[in-house]
Amino acid sequence: MEERQRIWRTFRKNKIAVIGMVMTLVVGLVAILAPVISPYSPTEQNILNQYNSPGGRHFFGTDNYGRDVMSRIIWASRISLSVGFFSVVLGMFMGSIAGVIAGYAGGWVEGLLMRMVDIGLSFPTLVMGLVIMAVLGSGLDKLVIAIGIAMAPRFARIAHGPTLSIREESYIEAAKGIGARPTRILFKHIIPNISGEILVMATLWIATAIRIEANLSFIGLGVSPPTPSWGNMVRAGVNHLIMAPWLSLIPGAAILITVLSFNMIGDGIRDITDPKLQG
Repeated sequence: MEERQRIWRTFRKNKIAVIGMVMTLVVGLVAILAPVISPYSPTEQNILNQYNSPGGRHFFGTDNYGRDVMSRIIWASRISLSVGFFSVVLGMFMGSIAGVIAGYAGGWVEGLLMRMVDIGLSFPTLVMGLVIMAVLGSGLDKLVIAIGIAMAPRFARIAHGPTLSIREESYIEAAKGIGARPTRILFKHIIPNISGEILVMATLWIATAIRIEANLSFIGLGVSPPTPSWGNMVRAGVNHLIMAPWLSLIPGAAILITVLSFNMIGDGIRDITDPKLQG
């Protein structure tokens, strides 16, 4: 109970993080309640309502097919948040396990795993995502896999460093001395002690995953139309920037707000895990 109170007290002192949490909760609720709050179907076309300006019955206007932009923004939030969350979870699981095993095992196992990680880190996350998507093809599940694999080397590097220090601690030697299995040492002693750093990076990289999803959708390697995503909405509006700028500006603003909110939360989590602020 005292630990939870300390965590909440530290977090709420960071006003920026609290604002970020509120913004994230709003975006999350919009995604969850999309079937309820969406005024129209996101794929319903009405050629008579082409390029309606924001306001009136269509609060964010309509696109070149007469589809309600607000409804598409609301439904697209599900895509972005789903990809952001699940791809980071996948990358965190694969990368953290690889980094911890490399740090704990040492020797040729460490050399092999970390050289593979170095190869992954030599490519920008977006470029690696592009390569993987080109192999796998488009689709929501493949998008999650591609971004997760692209992020795994980053998590491996984050997990590897602290593991090298923790494996030399006396309690690890004691656990070895009483015959504890390596898997027990990893999951009972090492991973819980590095989870704070990994969680901070995961929170920050959800924002990165959302941005990568938007980039991939923008170039046509993400979710296939007519399913709305913020990235393909921005791309669809590029050809109409002069006559209908809201088609790109509004989904762009949605990406900006969501990415910013996760970054603000990451700032608060960093405060929680900072030993200087735990007193």
